[in-house]
Amino acid sequence: MPKSSNDRQRLICLARIFEKYSDGEHPLSVADICSHLAREGISVTRQTVYKDVEELILLGYDIVSVRGKKYGYYLRSRVFDLAELKLMVDAVQSAKFIDGASGQRLIDKLSSLTSVHRAGKLKRQVYVREKKTEGMEQIYENIDLIHESIAQKKMIRYKYYDWSPEKKRVARHGGRYYHVTPLALVWDDENYYLVAYDGDSDEIKHFRVDKLGKVYITEDNAQSNEKTKALDLAKYSEQVFGMYSGRSELVTLICENRLAGVIIDKFGEDVTFFKEDGEHFSVSVRVMISPNFYSWVLMFRDKIRIKAPAGIAKEYADMLIKVAGYYEKNR
Repeated sequence: MPKSSNDRQRLICLARIFEKYSDGEHPLSVADICSHLAREGISVTRQTVYKDVEELILLGYDIVSVRGKKYGYYLRSRVFDLAELKLMVDAVQSAKFIDGASGQRLIDKLSSLTSVHRAGKLKRQVYVREKKTEGMEQIYENIDLIHESIAQKKMIRYKYYDWSPEKKRVARHGGRYYHVTPLALVWDDENYYLVAYDGDSDEIKHFRVDKLGKVYITEDNAQSNEKTKALDLAKYSEQVFGMYSGRSELVTLICENRLAGVIIDKFGEDVTFFKEDGEHFSVSVRVMISPNFYSWVLMFRDKIRIKAPAGIAKEYADMLIKVAGYYEKNR
């Protein structure tokens, strides 16, 4: 004999059935509802189902009835619609700091927020690429600690790491701790960045979260001054992280050895370095040819040079000659 259940338990079970099994393309008939409840060990009459559905509607559930070829009831409104869930799945997939296993767990949880039918559509678009898992737990913990320190209005300290040509992590700042006031976390170009005020240099700076060592919340109160109060995070993000589109090209760059970390930060650890001489290495990377790319190369002056394709190198050189000619003419 099916076990009996009080009204409250039955309503909770019915609500979960609507959340899991119903949507606009898959309404549940009264017979369907009775079957689902029976599998949960709850025996009901059709009249009880009608009564319980009306009770859920009174409680705020957006349950609607449909007639015609497909008839029955379904839950129309949810916390997230399918398009929003797809956006969140895309974000999980693209985030460099989320490893494959953790990404899959998050996607499974997101899929549970829609019906099993739509979850199938959601999972069919999923491709979780292989990502390095080393240090991932530390990254997750650091993100949580940064949020906590902002809420507590406390300063944090950490070591910040760079890459050597041998692809080994090397602490910046002479190995000393950075001691900063965290202001915000910003997502850009598949990475998380900490935006913070560095009192030692009196500057607003940003740090890649995946390059932080262990974060410690200190007892020191967050620093507040004109710079922190005047920070427009939206404008700062646009100025610092803004990107431009362009045509895709495979470009070979000649770089000074000390810029190995810059290249790895920009293009990832999987890039291959080739020794050019004792002071330089070359690397071939796919980039978007745009003013933003040329500005990035120019930022390093002669320390990064475009080797190939010859047409791209000439285009860059012509741009520099044109700009130099303008200043020569108007100085």
